[in-house]
Amino acid sequence: AYEGGGGAVRSGSFAPRAATLRLEKFVPHFDFTRLPAGRYLVYARVKDGGLAWTWAEVAAGGRVTADLKLDGTEPGTVEVAVPPRTRTVRLVPADLGVPAPDEKFLGRLEVSLDLAGQVKDGVATIANVPAGRYQVRAGDLRTGVEVAAGRTAKVELKPAK
Repeated sequence: AYEGGGGAVRSGSFAPRAATLRLEKFVPHFDFTRLPAGRYLVYARVKDGGLAWTWAEVAAGGRVTADLKLDGTEPGTVEVAVPPRTRTVRLVPADLGVPAPDEKFLGRLEVSLDLAGQVKDGVATIANVPAGRYQVRAGDLRTGVEVAAGRTAKVELKPAK
């Protein structure tokens, strides 16, 4: 999470990746160095606010620039009706490119993005969700939802028959 200032940042979530933070006209820039060639999801989230992401294909010895714009529109809310014994519901963006990421990646992403709601009386409420399409996830249950700015989207998660 960016708190202001400058210097080095290290991600401890996965294989450690070092990044350098620099500010230009009050806009933070992160430079990730020595990344192995591959496809990377670059994302930024402001707590209780905007979310932006893009895929970056990094070639061996290559350099890629990803420009993320955090949407300043009013976030929406997602209300999810869930079956008994469901405790937490999480969201991940639905349009994450082709080929789609595998389940292991999505499991890590749902925790990293922390778009989550605890279940109370059979409904999980997830507030401050940026407008867009999402996959709703709880255990093995999945469904899609579209969130509009300033609106509440309602959806039901139920086991397949």
